[in-house]
Amino acid sequence: MTRSLFDAQTLIRLFAGPSGLISQIGWFTQMWTMDTYPELASYRGLQRQFNGSARFALTSSALNASGLGPPDACPDCGARVWNTTASGYGALFAIDPSWAGDVQLHVTLNNMNLMVEWSGSENGLIQAFTKLNAIHQPFIMAFYEPHSLFNLWIAKNDSSYRLSRISLPEYDSNLCNASCADFSSLVVQKIVNSQLSTTNPEVYWLTRLWTITNTDINNFLSYSDILGLEDRDSACMWVKQNNATWSRWLWFRQCPNNCNSPNGYCFMNQCVCVDQWSGVDCGIPENTYEVPIIAGGLAFSAILVVIYLSLRYNCPSGQNTIVFSIGLSIAKVIADSIFWIRYSGFTNRSVYILFTGVAFIGAPVLLSFLLMSTLLGREVKKNSSFRKYMDRYTLPLCAVMMLSSLNPAIIKLSSSRIMKWAVFTAPLSLELSKNVKYLSLLSTLVQDLPQIALQAYVSAQTRWVPIAIASISVSLLSLVFGLTNSIFDQLLLKYSGGHHTADQPNTKEVSEKTFGEHGKPPNFVKSEPV
Repeated sequence: MTRSLFDAQTLIRLFAGPSGLISQIGWFTQMWTMDTYPELASYRGLQRQFNGSARFALTSSALNASGLGPPDACPDCGARVWNTTASGYGALFAIDPSWAGDVQLHVTLNNMNLMVEWSGSENGLIQAFTKLNAIHQPFIMAFYEPHSLFNLWIAKNDSSYRLSRISLPEYDSNLCNASCADFSSLVVQKIVNSQLSTTNPEVYWLTRLWTITNTDINNFLSYSDILGLEDRDSACMWVKQNNATWSRWLWFRQCPNNCNSPNGYCFMNQCVCVDQWSGVDCGIPENTYEVPIIAGGLAFSAILVVIYLSLRYNCPSGQNTIVFSIGLSIAKVIADSIFWIRYSGFTNRSVYILFTGVAFIGAPVLLSFLLMSTLLGREVKKNSSFRKYMDRYTLPLCAVMMLSSLNPAIIKLSSSRIMKWAVFTAPLSLELSKNVKYLSLLSTLVQDLPQIALQAYVSAQTRWVPIAIASISVSLLSLVFGLTNSIFDQLLLKYSGGHHTADQPNTKEVSEKTFGEHGKPPNFVKSEPV
């Protein structure tokens, strides 16, 4: 029978599980007594018809031999008066009636020939046990566990002091109530503040996982009660001797190099780095990434500039700035991907923010691909020149179309006249160019603005600076370049009457070279009906 100190509503709010410690009063005797008289393992062997109680009779010779004193001392002088049991009654030792309840009523209701001997104190009972056991006198007592007395046989290296519980009748409301049944056990519960799991999750999980047994408590108590150690020293000794036990409670603190504390702390077996540290063990300063990030960004920018200058040198009339649109679009996707991949490794990450950040990489790309497929499909139907171009340069156009899913403006690569190569002379209609312009602006806003906001928020929460700055900078640069390019295209189309007039190539030469003698002009031709 288990007793609870808390109502159901309180347990739901504060209950952290059982501690593993079970406190219970019981009747105990030496193990060697049970080995000698097996019938004494149960209360039935103590009943009158079996006369097992006589094994625990207190005789005058036993009292004198143990040094407990004469059996009939003077009560007026304060000396102990023992109930001699030469008449066949055994002596059942207990501390005090208020402590163990009416033990004599247990004896009477269970039909036993036992006489209760009240020791008056816990130390008095332990003293009686040790003295009587020293002369090999069978001893029965009402006591409780856990207690250091159960480890006395280990301290003395004498198994004769080892105790064993005597089974008492089970509780039955009709046959054996609490006055005759075994004593109820008290399961010691762990109670925590209901907010502890959020305010300090490590302490919460330590409390939840902390489990200890009666044997552990017996060992701990014996260090102070028997060995005479202070409580702190007793705790230290228990920790040193029970590493396998308590290490299971701190499984979330088993991290490599202890996270190089104070660079980070261990949480759920993973290091949570602080103060600009990173790595699996928080051993890498975050500024370590600054050099390769800056060097990589500068090298990539230099490559784009070199490509642009080379193209402009060889063909000034081409739309050579398209290389910046391509380069920034690729760099932006790479930077955003690296940012969210690294953020996914944070143990304190927000799943919702991570999912949103990844979604704003993939969703706009997929949407741009679908919309560009639709626009090019319409262009094929309405523009016969483009249809001829597509028949001849299907694979290059597909590659450009795939790139345009990153940024719809990249489709202009097919009509950029770079290096005066025929593959880059697609005759795009004015309608398609306008649609691409608006779609490119929309794609830039949908991709860049959410990424900038999310990454700035994550950077503020995690103090994760170098890669965050790099990723946000690329997004900002892409946003500015996209807006500037859109405005420039709008002005160019407005003041050129719908055609690019600057450095316009010989359209007849290009068209004849590309499509034959009756080819169409390569840039911004009017849509033709199919």
